[in-house]
Amino acid sequence: MASHGERRGKSGGRLLLVMLCACALVAGCAHGPSPSPHPGHPETTTLTGARKIAVGAALREVGTPYRYGGDTPRGFDCSGLTEYALAKAGVALPRTARAQEHSGTRIPFSRARAGDLLFYRFRSGDGDLHVGLYLGDGRIVHASSGARRVQVTHIDNAYWWRHYLTAVRVLPRRVN
Repeated sequence: MASHGERRGKSGGRLLLVMLCACALVAGCAHGPSPSPHPGHPETTTLTGARKIAVGAALREVGTPYRYGGDTPRGFDCSGLTEYALAKAGVALPRTARAQEHSGTRIPFSRARAGDLLFYRFRSGDGDLHVGLYLGDGRIVHASSGARRVQVTHIDNAYWWRHYLTAVRVLPRRVN
């Protein structure tokens, strides 16, 4: 059996470890944002109008469960989330990713701005499409069937670029 002094030493060590981790976390947050991997893309904090509304609506759903065919805060699939978020900004989108891909103007990724749609193909040929709402700075918010929830994902890596299909601008078109 450990003496009182030995137990206190172990708990003191744990406390020190927790304090060091907390300091590292705070220090990591203390510096400014990392430079954008795509110069010229706006930070999400500088958005205005419909883009700000759409991005904000999608980000509020982070953590919402993934549900195939879902288009409400009870559960979303990828195109249900983009349809929902853009509807909050006054933009009517079709329900499916395939239809959403053809609902706006295709743009090169270098021109993509927060609030634009990014499309990915994960199967060859005419396979399933995946859509997410671009946040800027190499990130999307999307309903992930793999993660089983709405999440923010960094797309600046080989995996996402290998599957990238196109960017589509649907804003600032308005609903009548």
